[in-house]
Amino acid sequence: MSNETKTKKDVLKNNTASVKDSKYNSLIEKINQLSLLELKDFVQELQKYFNIDPNQLVSVSSGKASEEKKSSLVNVIVEEVGQSKIAVIKVVGKITGKGLLEAKKMLDNVPFTIAEKQTEEAAKKLKADLIVAGATVEIK
Repeated sequence: MSNETKTKKDVLKNNTASVKDSKYNSLIEKINQLSLLELKDFVQELQKYFNIDPNQLVSVSSGKASEEKKSSLVNVIVEEVGQSKIAVIKVVGKITGKGLLEAKKMLDNVPFTIAEKQTEEAAKKLKADLIVAGATVEIK
């Protein structure tokens, strides 16, 4: 156990060494002396004091990263139904949460956008599901 403690202390020592010139150094040293339970309580007090709801925190990123995230959102478009119309109707109904009749009406008006502003990963999954059912799908 003492080896783990030494290792943790070494890590903490190395981390604080890199901020020696920081104006927050004394604060960091004081926080470093807290136990995990005390640190947890401290964080909760900070959240209360500054009225922070951790469930509504938005990740802070540079404008460039934010732009990349916005531009990486895509739409999934059903171009053609294919031979297995019933299978495609079932998948469209599942994706949209609509009944089979509503899904059939959507398929009568191809091409149409079935999902908007999806991540690349989510769009690829939807595309795969639709292709397996027999539809021709495009991601834009």
